[in-house]
Amino acid sequence: MAHLARNAGHDFELSRIDHDLWNRASAKAAANDERLMSHAIATLFPEVRTMTPDQARREVLELRAPALGEISERIDALQAAVKTGAGGGLVTRELRGLREEKSALENDRQVGAILQRIDQAQKAGVTEFQVLPGRNGSAQDAVYAIGRAVTRATDLAEDLRAAHAAESGISGATSRFDRASHKLSGPERGADAQAGTRSSGPRIG
Repeated sequence: MAHLARNAGHDFELSRIDHDLWNRASAKAAANDERLMSHAIATLFPEVRTMTPDQARREVLELRAPALGEISERIDALQAAVKTGAGGGLVTRELRGLREEKSALENDRQVGAILQRIDQAQKAGVTEFQVLPGRNGSAQDAVYAIGRAVTRATDLAEDLRAAHAAESGISGATSRFDRASHKLSGPERGADAQAGTRSSGPRIG
């Protein structure tokens, strides 16, 4: 993992590993569910920022205007390239994608979805998010970075709830088994003791 990180330009702090989380994430990843592993890996980045739900909401709203500006500038540049004949199929597809992203930010689809996820995470008991830096330093990607952090934190909360439920279920089943064993073994021990006074022969079972 550290080798892959270095090749991608990152330095992981392996001392940050939560061994219980890593083991659960590895087990889930082996079953093709990599959501928890993405959270486990994210915690290893030294540049990760811890953010409360209120901070996340505020930052998402503050980033919307600069993100729209970045997208608009990119759209203008691509349109200029198309006019000069430098555009092709790839440029046309990128333009279409950028226009969809701009529309999503303008009408609150994108920001609204992230804010809704923050609310859901907070209701689930999440008190902080581990936010990684954006991939290219843009405001647009910073918005997505917060959205990814919220998703990871929600997945982690669900995993912890499931783990606790499984532990309490095992504990409850064990205590029920112990009580049942005690009830069953009591009369047998009494019967064995009485049988021992009547006969010194071998006992079976």
